[in-house]
Amino acid sequence: MEYEILIEGEIAVNWQMEFEGFIFSTINQASDRKFTRMVGTLKDQSALFGILARIGNLNLTLCALRKLK
Repeated sequence: MEYEILIEGEIAVNWQMEFEGFIFSTINQASDRKFTRMVGTLKDQSALFGILARIGNLNLTLCALRKLK
């Protein structure tokens, strides 16, 4: 299943290695806020929970999670 995850702020390049297989892009809002969009495929819900745990462990702010396919 493919997911889109939106994180507040810009994720540092060295932290991107924690999310192997995800494609990252930066979104700039008109209010000068930045977000990181992560898109990737996960094999099951357990893998999704692992990604969400990593986001929490890195003290990142999760803004949105959406299943694409």
